Amino acid sequence: MNGQLQDLSPFLQNNHAVVQIREANYDRAVQVLRSTLAALSAFMRNSFDDSEDFTEDDSFVHLDLSKSGVRFSSCNSTMTLPPYECEQVPKHFVPSPLEAPNNLPLNTRTGEVLSYIVMYNLALTWHLWGLSTSKVEDKESFLLKALNLYRLAHGVISGGRMNVGLCHYMTLVCNTGHIHFCLGSAEKANACFQLLLKSLMFVVDQGRQCVCEFLDGFICNIVPLVLEERGAAAA
Repeated sequence: MNGQLQDLSPFLQNNHAVVQIREANYDRAVQVLRSTLAALSAFMRNSFDDSEDFTEDDSFVHLDLSKSGVRFSSCNSTMTLPPYECEQVPKHFVPSPLEAPNNLPLNTRTGEVLSYIVMYNLALTWHLWGLSTSKVEDKESFLLKALNLYRLAHGVISGGRMNVGLCHYMTLVCNTGHIHFCLGSAEKANACFQLLLKSLMFVVDQGRQCVCEFLDGFICNIVPLVLEERGAAAA
């Protein structure tokens, strides 16, 4: 990463990578995001060594990402399909990276959230790059890298320290399922889409409204599961 970019805050570095993702400059985006994540990891280690501890009422870490100024950046279309043939009907996924607010101070609280954002964007970059490459060996390799990073990101939010909000949680699950689907793991893909279905059923049961711009795509992914369950019940 060049010196001029290194002088930027990690929030701005992430948003620079978002621009590269939108422009399909995946190689460049990977370089920037890897460098940013490494710098954040070093910062977080040093910060913890200085005993700046989290507290139970830490407002930023427990805040919904959407309420923290974090937002999805549109990437051509809200939901898209893989640009190559799968054996079955292609599934939807969310191709939009996460933009970070530019005006936040970097500390252990914001650093943890930003580390998650950068990790998610790095996973998405490998995801998109894997779908766009024509080399079969690179396709599988890139998609597996994306899958591992999505899993790591899911592990971060599963610890309960960070509330990413229902829309982003479903996005993470949806994209993970999409990769499993394209790698030929239909059973693992359906397990992810079952989580989508349960999330939407929870919203309905609670009488809540799910405000999410990607909802139509999520519904498209779970419709086959709903029809399958109805068919089994009828039999």
